[in-house]
Amino acid sequence: MKESLQKVNIGILGMASIARSSFIPAIYNLPEKFLLTSIASEVFTSKNKYDGFNNNVLYSSYEELIENKKIDAIYIALPNSMHFKWAKKALEKNIHVICEKPLTCSFDQTKALIEIAIKNNLGLMETFQFRFHNQFKKILSIIKNNQIGNLRSLKASFSFPPFPNKDNIRYKSALGGGSLFDAGCYTIKIAQLILGEHLQVESANLFKPKGAEVDLWGSACLEDSKNQVSSLLTFGFDNFYQCNIELLGQTGKLSTERIFTAPKNYEPSLKLETSTNNRILKLDADDHFVKMLNYFYKLINNDNNLRQLEYSQISNQAYLIDKVREKSNKSF
Repeated sequence: MKESLQKVNIGILGMASIARSSFIPAIYNLPEKFLLTSIASEVFTSKNKYDGFNNNVLYSSYEELIENKKIDAIYIALPNSMHFKWAKKALEKNIHVICEKPLTCSFDQTKALIEIAIKNNLGLMETFQFRFHNQFKKILSIIKNNQIGNLRSLKASFSFPPFPNKDNIRYKSALGGGSLFDAGCYTIKIAQLILGEHLQVESANLFKPKGAEVDLWGSACLEDSKNQVSSLLTFGFDNFYQCNIELLGQTGKLSTERIFTAPKNYEPSLKLETSTNNRILKLDADDHFVKMLNYFYKLINNDNNLRQLEYSQISNQAYLIDKVREKSNKSF
């Protein structure tokens, strides 16, 4: 069993852009809780100084970092197809894991990781940092306070134009690419967080044009039969940019932009419409990466209630993604 830690020695596997632009700065913003001790990336050809990370141990081998006995936790920012292998190795070494979405590429792989985490009493977390932003917290508060009445439908969209570099890992099947894993998972997650874990996938389509290795866009319809709420989710990276959610209630409607990717200097606003009043609710800028790391710190330090919640939500998320793939009339 892992003991509680006052300061967590954290290592990073992979140097994806999200790690450099957001995750590492968030670590440095919490010096009383985290110490970035090691980074492993194939771009490191030796353990020399690199891009300002000269105060850390740099590895060109992921295995070497995992074997470092000083590491308490790791952040995995590798291609999707590599998540399971390295998360499993870390958990088996009694290392807490926070991993970029999707945690794995299948429900069975996710289930296997959860079983190891439970056995070794470890924190296991899938990022989805938007859920810690004050923008999302305000949405939950408005729903809870019945400001738009009972929910009737949820629409969420996350899509963006094609990437100029066709060697981008998102286009590679062997690396776990595709719009569902890259963008669609966000829309599924927000539906799960708002409506609960009893959602069912009623229909889905994943579109893979001729010559493409992976799905480039898609959609899914999820149903909350318990509360009689339907969700329409759209996503892709061959589309016009969209990053929004619309919640239709019995007595009002709530909508907002940049729900999944708000930069830390972005001041979001929510549009709240009712039969008697329309309002724009302006919110302060927020750093959801720092808040996410604070949450991960609690997971690490034996907050069993949070751990059980994460295990359950991670499992349900993987189940829903598998069901979207099954329901799609395309073969992958």
